[in-house]
Amino acid sequence: MPALSAETLRISSYFLELTDAELEWVRRNTELRRAAADSMILLEGAESPGLLIVLSGSVKVCRIAPSGREQVLRIANAGESLNDVPVFDGGTCPSTVIALEDSEVLVVPAPVFRELLSRHSSIAVELLQTFASRLRKVTMLATDLTLLDVTGRVAKTLTTYTDLSGSDEFTLNQYELASIVGARREVVARSLKTLEDEGAVARRHGHVLVQDRARLSQIAGDTADD
Repeated sequence: MPALSAETLRISSYFLELTDAELEWVRRNTELRRAAADSMILLEGAESPGLLIVLSGSVKVCRIAPSGREQVLRIANAGESLNDVPVFDGGTCPSTVIALEDSEVLVVPAPVFRELLSRHSSIAVELLQTFASRLRKVTMLATDLTLLDVTGRVAKTLTTYTDLSGSDEFTLNQYELASIVGARREVVARSLKTLEDEGAVARRHGHVLVQDRARLSQIAGDTADD
């Protein structure tokens, strides 16, 4: 495996308090995987290789129905972990993971990560915070699906993802946006046209640009179903 520096590994909050010697132990007992854009990293239902940490690039975590329809659960960027659950329940991969761009992920086998947990309470605290954050997001998603119409869900998704990326550009395509908000692409296209007419967004070369963030947030709040 190519050498990984302590600085590279500390991109994960799990490793922030580890010494250089402990990080060397992590390096020796983990695997670095490189994935080209659009390539599959994990397959839902396959045997789990362990916890994954995105070191560079970004990936989408999704589930794919037998019909081929895709539901994007979340986008993971550098420093974020995924496939956490099988580390503890011993099950298969709960979702498919696909690289959105050329990416590097660190594979931490379950026994290795559990050993780290036994040595460092700070990692356990970080893990609990991660699980709590994801549970909160799932709760919010369920609420949005119930209370917001498609235009509201599109507006909220664009606001959330561009806030996280620090950019006004939403780079996923309409199919991926549709899978995130739980609607058909044609319905999402109409919602984008509505947002464009409102001056909240603009579309350039297949990407969506946020033009008026305040208006976008207002639309997301104003479209709750009665």
